[in-house]
Amino acid sequence: MPIEAPLQPAHFYDCMPLADHRPGDIWSGLPTFGLLPGSSTRGVVITPACDLANRKCETLSFLPIVSASQYLGSVSFRYECWLEIESLLAKFELINQHPKPTRFELISGAALQDIENYSQDTKGKKISEDDRARLLGYCEYVKAAEAGSATASHLANFIKNDRLKGLLSRLVTNSMKADIHFLPAEGSSAEYSPTPDHSVVLFRYPLTVPIDLLDRAQNSSFALWQASVAAEGERRSVLASMPNWPIKLAMLKGEFFADLISRYLNMYIRLGSTDFQEQSVRDIAEEIKVQK
Repeated sequence: MPIEAPLQPAHFYDCMPLADHRPGDIWSGLPTFGLLPGSSTRGVVITPACDLANRKCETLSFLPIVSASQYLGSVSFRYECWLEIESLLAKFELINQHPKPTRFELISGAALQDIENYSQDTKGKKISEDDRARLLGYCEYVKAAEAGSATASHLANFIKNDRLKGLLSRLVTNSMKADIHFLPAEGSSAEYSPTPDHSVVLFRYPLTVPIDLLDRAQNSSFALWQASVAAEGERRSVLASMPNWPIKLAMLKGEFFADLISRYLNMYIRLGSTDFQEQSVRDIAEEIKVQK
């Protein structure tokens, strides 16, 4: 029985994409319109093939691609970071002294100062060096997140090693969150690689760009593109939002693109319903517990 070769990152990408626009194309230099750090991003095209082939649409839809490290330091991952430190704060009775942050917020400045200064519990017993290091590590993460410079490296300072390994394994296998999709680093030169770092596709940030501008980009150069932005940017604001020359870098291959689209559609197709508040959940659980 033949042995199947192990999956490699290079298997995900066709780095000689066709000139025609196709779903799965990966571009650099696509506009963020201020929704993400920086003016441009890599992105994967999700517009249906029939619309592109028959020129039924004037815009091309794409999902941004960001490095996994950038994602783990972003607003989107703050709640998971809070959950990792919450039990430690509760252990030292620090958790009830300040309001808990909401899902996409950081702890308050007063809470940060109290955690930084904390060295012994209410009975005067010094906390362990490991717990102290984790508390300070979380504080450093909060400061970096406030400055917009938090990365995956900050998480290792307050999330225990085994737990962090588990989180990252779930990220790689697309079992951590429904609104992101993992893509491995392709391995070629960073400038022309579709994924110079291990990356994630952001499902909650679908964006569009006029197809005619990408047609122009494919017949352009860095200098010509800069001239277009300077000459037409004031008249055509979307062009002013694209200061970097867009380049088609690769195409995400069939089964891997199909998996991405399937997960993207599954996230949005669910209808869902309003959830109970936490207290209501606890009350109902208590009622169920005493039912005969």
